[in-house]
Amino acid sequence: MTGGTTQRLEIGFDAVAALMLGAAAAFVLLQFDASNGYALTGAGIVFAWGFYGLRSIEREAAAHRLPHFEASDLRFAEADELLLDDALTDAAPDSRVVRLFDGSTMPASDDGDASQALYDALAKLRRSLR
Repeated sequence: MTGGTTQRLEIGFDAVAALMLGAAAAFVLLQFDASNGYALTGAGIVFAWGFYGLRSIEREAAAHRLPHFEASDLRFAEADELLLDDALTDAAPDSRVVRLFDGSTMPASDDGDASQALYDALAKLRRSLR
């Protein structure tokens, strides 16, 4: 962000914080049966005090500066660099992944495609919800 935008944001956040503090002060004064004028005056004083206090805090210097970054030319990997060299081990017979995608444990359908059965079940559910 630019310096002006950052400065405006900081002023805005400080004003909102001080406004909330002033509103809290007015609420407390009203709870103690103060008149509306006294509550408004107290809120204004607390707002001004809070806003001045927040604006008097100086900005800290950046603790960590990022080094200048220059984009370099892209180098694409060779086809051999993308190959997986590690041999994958076979899954154990009682592995959940094997059981989850095991075709023999899937419910059998007449035509080998369960999409129609799924469509029918969803249509039946939709009708029951109406």
